[in-house]
Amino acid sequence: LEFNICIITDCSISLNSAEEGAGIYTYSSSISVYYTNIENNISMGTYILWFSDNTDVELKNINIGNNIGNLLFKEGGLQMDYVNFYGNTGTEMIHFYWDVDRTFTNLTISDNDFTYLMVLRRGSDVILKNSIIWNNIGNISFDPSRNNSITIEYCDIQGGIDIIETNGNGTINWLEGNIDMDPLFVDPDSGDYHLQENSPCIDAGDPSSPLDPDGTIADMGAYYFNQ
Repeated sequence: LEFNICIITDCSISLNSAEEGAGIYTYSSSISVYYTNIENNISMGTYILWFSDNTDVELKNINIGNNIGNLLFKEGGLQMDYVNFYGNTGTEMIHFYWDVDRTFTNLTISDNDFTYLMVLRRGSDVILKNSIIWNNIGNISFDPSRNNSITIEYCDIQGGIDIIETNGNGTINWLEGNIDMDPLFVDPDSGDYHLQENSPCIDAGDPSSPLDPDGTIADMGAYYFNQ
């Protein structure tokens, strides 16, 4: 895309293959993607979602599932809210490059198979809140070339802080509200990552976050439980 800004909403991006950007490729363009499914794409070279340069990227209410290959590369700022990553396979799921803050809320990252779920490079700073990381293969890794940091609060993370490898060059801010408990998804084998009514992730998000649409305390994960 070669526009100053692009908005994609209510779309399906699927069954594509490419060396770069089998799902989305941007260069020097800001982009917002809403209510979109990015599924069953194949990267034969770099990343399925490639967002280069110091542009603004927003992903909100997105399903990113069953893709094959390195998944997402972002150089510069990125905002993600209510994004569900599931069933993807490759080497690097998300690669952050350069020293721009990224804030992510209400992510579900489940049933993915990667060497690295996240790679932080060149002084990247990531804030993760109200999110679930469960039943994946892979860890969060810091590249040793420059100091990186990750801040995690009110998240359900299988394995807890131990899934993060700083490689001797980074900071982990492990704040309050984090748990390590089965989130009790409705039917993950069929791709349903909503929460069951007895899930420990219900009302377990940051109490200062905006309330869920049903007026209750924020839940963890990409889908709130309607009470």
